[in-house]
Amino acid sequence: MFSKNLNKKFTLLHIVLIAVLGFSIYSNSLSGKFIWDDEFLVKDNLHIRSWANLPEIFIKDIGIGAGKGYHFYRPIQTATYMLDYSLWKLNVAGYHFTNILLHIFTAILIYWLLNILFTNKIISLSTSLLFVANPIHTEAVSYISGRADSLVAIFLLLSLISYIRCINSQKITEFVFCWISYLLGILSKEYGFILPLLLLLYHFIFKIRLKIKKFLLLLTVLPVYVLLRFVTYGSLSVPPLIFKYTFFQRLTTLFAAFAEYIKLLFLPFDLHMEYGYKLFDIFSLKTILGLGIIILLLIWAVKEKKENKLISFSIFWFFITLLPQSNLYPINAYMAEHWLYLPSVGFFLMLCSGLNYFYRIKHLRIYVVVFSLCLLIGYSFLTFKQNIFWKDPISFYERTLKYAPNSSKVFLNLGKTYQLMDKDKYKEKVIELYEKAIRAD
Repeated sequence: MFSKNLNKKFTLLHIVLIAVLGFSIYSNSLSGKFIWDDEFLVKDNLHIRSWANLPEIFIKDIGIGAGKGYHFYRPIQTATYMLDYSLWKLNVAGYHFTNILLHIFTAILIYWLLNILFTNKIISLSTSLLFVANPIHTEAVSYISGRADSLVAIFLLLSLISYIRCINSQKITEFVFCWISYLLGILSKEYGFILPLLLLLYHFIFKIRLKIKKFLLLLTVLPVYVLLRFVTYGSLSVPPLIFKYTFFQRLTTLFAAFAEYIKLLFLPFDLHMEYGYKLFDIFSLKTILGLGIIILLLIWAVKEKKENKLISFSIFWFFITLLPQSNLYPINAYMAEHWLYLPSVGFFLMLCSGLNYFYRIKHLRIYVVVFSLCLLIGYSFLTFKQNIFWKDPISFYERTLKYAPNSSKVFLNLGKTYQLMDKDKYKEKVIELYEKAIRAD
């Protein structure tokens, strides 16, 4: 009994640590303003201003409430804005507060899932803390419109946890919760489709027999989603503009993007929006490096499947969760920082597993502890600093132009921002920016 109580106290303490860290490093984002797509999805979105519009958001495009079409069907994301608006109208701090809560809740669910899978609270805690602190996630947290990543992560993690509990306990309530969570995940972001692959990964790594009937029953979520999306758009196709690159071009670019992702996870510097669509040929150094890393990691994952399930799970998790946004199926950018939101869990889990290995070597313990603390503090500082760039539209767009000097969208948004501030005072600057936007398009 004493051991159980102590265990609960440690779990509660760990959850408090995750929450305190999350609020501490994202506290300065509360004073941020509406930026980028926030103008359409929140500020000018008439649909979120009344609960009477709730049925509408389930049969309309996410941006239609502001007269803008995104071709994204994400009613749960819009519903959260509706809830925010009912609480604090257009007080932007409230929307940022919700984003922080969602990010912290995601980290707590990561902690819960890893505890279930590996029963190691130290690795679970350290992975969750690094997930909370890494500045790569500011694009999903400090940016109000980025909350789709937190929402889909929350529902996928809830669905995965309840599925594992259902397999072990046979409780029908767990399965129902799993089914509902999966549906809510897909309705938060199309990315949610990957859940079946994560479930198969669980069965593959931990050698749990797949119960076909339950698995197929869970997949009935997919035709429900397809029906809802078809009602909304009249088809399941995506805008033709994004199909302009060949599969081979996208594949080589994927390898280059992978190398860049690994670098950003290790060294999260020069973070920014609008990576655009670059092309890398097969002989590019980044392409070769990315392909080499992918091959080595896959070989390592297969090799470690029996001896070290944690390493194998981490690597496969990273690849599976990155897959929907890898450009094998064409999308409108070659990479984006917020696409690492769930994949980063695999990276941090593998990193913490390595640190835990060296910690068990007695004479290395103090070095491991110091390195871990420095890493966490360093990530936290960089996140706090990165939040500053998201606070003001002018500084945000001007900084983004340093990394994306040919982005017509950034020129356009910067021009609109100056125009709204004082169209007479900044008339010449606004015209100049609009002309640059036209040339860049």
